[in-house]
Amino acid sequence: MRKPELVGRMMSWSVEISEFDIQYKPRDPMKTQFMADWWTLYVDGVSNMRGSKVRIILEGPDNITLEQALKLNFRASNN
Repeated sequence: MRKPELVGRMMSWSVEISEFDIQYKPRDPMKTQFMADWWTLYVDGVSNMRGSKVRIILEGPDNITLEQALKLNFRASNN
């Protein structure tokens, strides 16, 4: 918050969303070890001259599978 351009951006966002009566509610701490014990994360990526893409698969208990493919808008490498 020390950069003036960020403060200005935050103020403009505050004005824009003030009409929607949005309230902040902090989340309770999660027990992340529980998540780590039961979930498996797979990540695969590709990078070439046309851009970079990432595929993420999250597998959990009871055959729950979450998949997401992302195109990155910044340079990345296969390393």
